[in-house]
Amino acid sequence: MTDEIQHLIDIHDRASANEYLRRRDERRRRLIASRMLQLGERDHKYIKQITLCRIEEIEGLKAYLTMEQVMHELGLSEMSLKKYIRQCGLTVYNRMIPRYAIELAKDSVYGILMQKEYQDKKLKTQTQEEYLLEIEERIAEYGKCF
Repeated sequence: MTDEIQHLIDIHDRASANEYLRRRDERRRRLIASRMLQLGERDHKYIKQITLCRIEEIEGLKAYLTMEQVMHELGLSEMSLKKYIRQCGLTVYNRMIPRYAIELAKDSVYGILMQKEYQDKKLKTQTQEEYLLEIEERIAEYGKCF
């Protein structure tokens, strides 16, 4: 958020205003491409048509990051990342997370949307036994901390 404020402060003429808007538009297009990938869209040309992102950029969003890279990008500890994964349903493959999920998680609106969708899906499919097991796991996890 402080970067955003600094960028707004740095606007002092038309050129700097245009540059600010260009960067902001690029971020929004990248978020839309990330969302399309999250929803399962596989056609990179279609995503490019919608978002105007380059194919290489779209392929870069599909790259996987290690847990350490994710912790660094999101500024989280390992414990906080595990909690975030559990609450938002971030997809983890072999202890790696796709970049598009991290891009969405960094944005407050998409982060909340991801969490809501995951919680809604979880409530529909979770059995009572799974729910109790999850509570027991959380209690054990907090027991380790204290």
